[in-house]
Amino acid sequence: MNNSMLSDADLELGIAEGIISVDQAERLKALAAQRRGEAVTYASGDEPFRLFRGFRDFFLALGLLLLGSGAASLGVWLTGNWHRPDTAPLIAVAIWLGFAGIAWLFAEWITRRLRLPLSSIVILGFVAGVAGIAGGFLTFVPAPSSVPPEGMPLTVAFLAALAATVLFYWRFRLPFALFAIAATLAGTALAFTFWNYPDWAEANSRIVAGLVGLAVFIAALSYDIRDPRRLTRFSECGLWLHMLAAPLLVHAAVGGVQHGLDIQSFGEATRIFLFVSLLSGIALLIDRRALLASSLIYLGAAVYATISGAGLSDDLVIILTLMSIGGFVVLLGTAWTAIRNLFIGLLPEGRFRDALPPIRP
Repeated sequence: MNNSMLSDADLELGIAEGIISVDQAERLKALAAQRRGEAVTYASGDEPFRLFRGFRDFFLALGLLLLGSGAASLGVWLTGNWHRPDTAPLIAVAIWLGFAGIAWLFAEWITRRLRLPLSSIVILGFVAGVAGIAGGFLTFVPAPSSVPPEGMPLTVAFLAALAATVLFYWRFRLPFALFAIAATLAGTALAFTFWNYPDWAEANSRIVAGLVGLAVFIAALSYDIRDPRRLTRFSECGLWLHMLAAPLLVHAAVGGVQHGLDIQSFGEATRIFLFVSLLSGIALLIDRRALLASSLIYLGAAVYATISGAGLSDDLVIILTLMSIGGFVVLLGTAWTAIRNLFIGLLPEGRFRDALPPIRP
């Protein structure tokens, strides 16, 4: 036996010392069994979500954030903004792409070698941002002395940022990059629509947001289907996409209440309650709490409006609203598995139920 192989006792020691969690240890065992071609019965009850890895990652991300802010400020000082460039457009594009290239070198070390997620997210944000600024300046190149059509710089900026995020994911396979890809894709679609069809877009922006949100949701489901037991990085990829799909879908469905979050009628509140209930059912089916997170602000507004109708004081209404939403989240956070098992158990056995993430003990 190879002495470098970890035994179950080694994993138990790692759990006891707080190096890994029970869920991480079981996922490692399941992955090893899967690699050997053995049947895997374990399914993670959590949604893998790595925001940072140790204080080194947090400290380095803070430094990168400060460094990036300084570099961006230097870039604006050197080139101006794309609405009124202070230098030749091609020079401005070269300066901003130079910043992107330097950030990419940081990513080769921090993302590819050190595998630090939070620092990598900061780098990706900077790369996408400066690529977008370079794209905005690029619209001035054909006619430096004139202003491009309104909406064109923003559309090209989002398109450039989209290209940068796609390249970043292709190179580094960072799960968060999928969130950035979907976000810049949504931004490109909205900016292009407002640029070319402003009147229609003004009246139907929710339709565009809903279509993009549906596309992102389908993409998220494709990752969930590839890893129903939540053992690989595909699960985290799906989570980030669900995090973006949810607010787009919520905005499309209930973001158009007449007064925004200032709910004026019981009918508007009921509309929100019904949609959140539907979203809750879908979240339970696909075992994704992230799908509900983005609806909480609308749910809170609906609860506030409903309690306000009882004639209570404003302070008491706020207190009861916070306690209601907090209780709802705590209930789902602690009893999610039990509620989902009960919900899935009501479904008839068949291909649809078999395609869903398995019931967890």
